[in-house]
Amino acid sequence: MTTKEALYKLLRIAIGNDDDLSWPDDVSLAELMDLSEMAGINGLAISGFQKIVDGEGTVTQALNTDKQRLLTWIGLSVMLEQKTTQQWKAIQRLVDLYAKNGITTVGLKGITVGQWYLNPMMRDSCDFDCFLLKKGVEGKTEFAYEEGNKVVEATGVKVDRNIYVHSIFNYEGLVVENHHYLSAVKLSKRHRQLDALLRQLLLDESLLPVKDSELMMGSPMFNAVFLTHHAHRHFLNEYMPLKLLTDWALFIKNSPMLDWNRFWDYTDEYGMLRFAQTMTRLACKLLGVTAPCDLPSDNEADEMLEDSLWDFPKSGQGGKSMFARHLGIILKLTHAQKRYKVFYDCNSFQMILAYVKGYFFGEED
Repeated sequence: MTTKEALYKLLRIAIGNDDDLSWPDDVSLAELMDLSEMAGINGLAISGFQKIVDGEGTVTQALNTDKQRLLTWIGLSVMLEQKTTQQWKAIQRLVDLYAKNGITTVGLKGITVGQWYLNPMMRDSCDFDCFLLKKGVEGKTEFAYEEGNKVVEATGVKVDRNIYVHSIFNYEGLVVENHHYLSAVKLSKRHRQLDALLRQLLLDESLLPVKDSELMMGSPMFNAVFLTHHAHRHFLNEYMPLKLLTDWALFIKNSPMLDWNRFWDYTDEYGMLRFAQTMTRLACKLLGVTAPCDLPSDNEADEMLEDSLWDFPKSGQGGKSMFARHLGIILKLTHAQKRYKVFYDCNSFQMILAYVKGYFFGEED
């Protein structure tokens, strides 16, 4: 068994999709720990490993190979759980603040998906993405982006509105992205139409509570389209985080009533069909999810997406100016020609032009 295969096994165990608690003798635990750190899934990996230990799996040799390294690995997972727990408490206080001002908070990604994990606090998230709603005239639901900004500003919090897709602020140590849009509408008419679809799904279909709290999440169809769009853009512009594939596996597992034909129609309309089907096949193949429907075979797409799981970015964008971040995206797009050819119906050069045009002349409405 390769190190990557062993890591997939730990993920399957961690999300409840593998009952085989045996541990292969030919896998280096030290190498696996290094790989899990690079992939950003330490919490999930250690959760799977802990289940093997608790189940009296054959890990004695692995435990004796590098005890100090193992303790560091466990320590990182404990720190992650503590951080995520504090984030969740801050999210609940923010949601309560908004509720007192007549605003409903809809979670996007992060803890919204994390609730499906056996231990939600092991799903790492660097910030909290939300979309705000309120009851307007005659009880109709309206969007509350700016109202939400003003509510937190009234408490003394500084809100950064420099990014048109979302504002950013720090609430009790929690980095919050309050979304103005659900897609990068300046890029193209299609992106504006996708944003309109996602908004309509929020208005037309029932919201659901997250972890029995006041935080809400969109309907299964909203989450299916939004999570796919988010992963698709992440994959085309950077790489495919293993965390996002795990999120998708758990979404499939926890959305038995999703109308898949309708979902395929949406993804086809917005150029994401091949990506969505490939992501679904890999969730089944690598993470043990039961296929929700018949899927076409596509070896080229499967290999490219799986390879991207390990194509880690060389550096982050933290601390860089807005112009430098946009320039960084463009430079990444020049190296993404093959991905665009397989997974989108426009090429990377067209997307570069869209970014440049959107940056200088893009319209939001």
